[in-house]
Amino acid sequence: MRRNLETTARSLTAVVAMCLAASQVSAQTTDTRTNLFISTVRPNANTAKSDTASSLSLAQFELGLSIMPVKSVGHGGGPDLMSGGSSGNPSPSIYGFCYEACATSRAVGSCGTGTALFLAPPTQSCNPVIDTPLLDSIIGPRLGVGQSPFVDNQSGPEGAQPAGYTFLGQFVDHDVTRTQTDLSSAEELLSQTQADPAFAAQLEQLGVSADLLKQALTAATSATSPISVNTGKLDLDSVYGVPNYHTLTQISAPWFEQQNGQYTGRFAQQHVLAPTSTAAPKQIDGFDYVRLEDGTAEIPDPRNSEHKILAQIQGLFELAHNDCVNTALADTDTPTQAQIRVAFDACHDKVRWTYQTIVATDFLPRISAEAAISRIAPGALHHYTRGEVATSVLPRPGGVHTFIYQCKYGAGADAVIRIPHEFAVAGFRLGHTLVRDEYVLHQQVLDPSGNLMTGGPRPIFADATQDQTLGLVGNNPVAPQDVIDWSYFFDMAAGSAQPLRPLDTLIADKLFSLPVAAIPPGNGLGGKDTPTERNLARRNIFRASAQTDTLSGSVGLGTGEAEEAYALARIPHLADTRSAVQTVLAHRLTSAGFPADSFAGRTPLWLYILAEGEGTQGSHNLGELGSHIVDEFLLGGLQCDAGSVLYARPAAMQGWGPTEAIARSHRYSVPDLIAHLQANMRVNGHAIRLTSR
Repeated sequence: MRRNLETTARSLTAVVAMCLAASQVSAQTTDTRTNLFISTVRPNANTAKSDTASSLSLAQFELGLSIMPVKSVGHGGGPDLMSGGSSGNPSPSIYGFCYEACATSRAVGSCGTGTALFLAPPTQSCNPVIDTPLLDSIIGPRLGVGQSPFVDNQSGPEGAQPAGYTFLGQFVDHDVTRTQTDLSSAEELLSQTQADPAFAAQLEQLGVSADLLKQALTAATSATSPISVNTGKLDLDSVYGVPNYHTLTQISAPWFEQQNGQYTGRFAQQHVLAPTSTAAPKQIDGFDYVRLEDGTAEIPDPRNSEHKILAQIQGLFELAHNDCVNTALADTDTPTQAQIRVAFDACHDKVRWTYQTIVATDFLPRISAEAAISRIAPGALHHYTRGEVATSVLPRPGGVHTFIYQCKYGAGADAVIRIPHEFAVAGFRLGHTLVRDEYVLHQQVLDPSGNLMTGGPRPIFADATQDQTLGLVGNNPVAPQDVIDWSYFFDMAAGSAQPLRPLDTLIADKLFSLPVAAIPPGNGLGGKDTPTERNLARRNIFRASAQTDTLSGSVGLGTGEAEEAYALARIPHLADTRSAVQTVLAHRLTSAGFPADSFAGRTPLWLYILAEGEGTQGSHNLGELGSHIVDEFLLGGLQCDAGSVLYARPAAMQGWGPTEAIARSHRYSVPDLIAHLQANMRVNGHAIRLTSR
């Protein structure tokens, strides 16, 4: 862990140093993140040295760090697990019931130091999952399935929901777990300025004095600091990257459109048309990010370019914002910056509220156990599968009940919503079992001779022997053949979408051999997080387990059995699913020749949650423990945030179709949003088509 801190410190130091050196010559370099930092902290890179020094403020320096697209993605900070203690700067983002369920030294290392919000430190010990030869055999090698009994051969019954909800879940995960700046490097960076006069002099040339740096790094220990880790809220910060239009005008944000050197208030998008033929006469409109020549997406969170489906999920919310701004400015031929600011900020709120409503009333009811969501949001949320009539509505303010998580109600930065480890590295990784090996993106398109050009099944990731463009790996432009017809991913008509895979303990074999391009950013080779560890099941288990040399950011989470026992003591009438879980796991293990009790009561929580869904919910959705881990955090976060849709004034929701619909019916869905955009959105004066059915 110490090596990780030092590597991160050197990375951040290098970025700052590059910014300083580049600013002496030009505001433009070959590094996008560097240019963004320069244009933020030093709006005029050619300003005289004395003017620059006097103009740079603490707020501007913090803004420069906070707005840089992430280069390293983790799941929050916290002290070094190997040291067994707490540093003076515990992570402000990661708290969970593991703090109360595990031994004090381990829980502090995983979850940070308790505050007045939380109960007294725990007294019982968790027996952590560690890497053993038996566990290696069960989950497979670093690359490949090995003997793993948890490989999905994609046969048998399909899942209970449309395939698009797999990737909506990944989009939500990136939104709430986005890490803006790795604060663990703060003390290392400050130490270098104190030990290296030349580096300190470079800082001074940019207007960053040692005292200013100390102020910024001290402020970073507060959860309200702009350079703190992510908010943990359902706020689309991974899409917008800025909290408001005022902040946007202070920076260079290439993901927003500009005209004549000023922002228009709209996202910049590349328009891509799917191919057509007589067999597929309805041409589908697709949208991609603005990209650099090497295919890098110019967006706040690079994880949302990991594959083509996820990139286009974000594109839907960018389209929604642009449609909202178009509506707000429809009667103004040449809007002023003041008018654009009002439209941008209002639409930022409206799109965020629409997204929050989709998560609460469309996504969570599809993946959650009825007993859990009726306990958490009684009278509001109800589980359903495709083909049923959806009845879920937004809970009223105060209508969300939490049993294992706590947060602090407030507005803006005063709302303290911390990301639990149980959610980030276990419960919300449910989507990995839902992934199909292949996806159909749109109708079959034939050439004049009747040969298939596109529209056939595409592997989520191509094999090493295949042309990589056959797969859907991202970090490269969306091509015409990659454009998604959304009726293949969401039910725009009865049963139009291909299904996701069952929520069980089986994982698509392609996820045991991830392409390097699909690995999140990090400090490993090629800017990736340990690219040698490409087995996703292993990554999940050891990310949550004891600290290892092969994965950064391991958190020391308790086992499934320990977390279940704790939850049973906290949640009234919670079903005890331990026996059902052991039955499922024993069946999987023995069928592959492993002893039924191979986990010996120390089941990784991620696998435990999947087995609970398989053993108690027919593989249709999460079991009760998994549902509480996921739903309490996401719904509780809405209740603790005074700016969420639960508290939105009906008058503020007028003027745009989706939020007007939410004000009337208190629910919204992805199909609703797609239908609205197809009926109302115009690009270059023309209506767009997002579905063919």
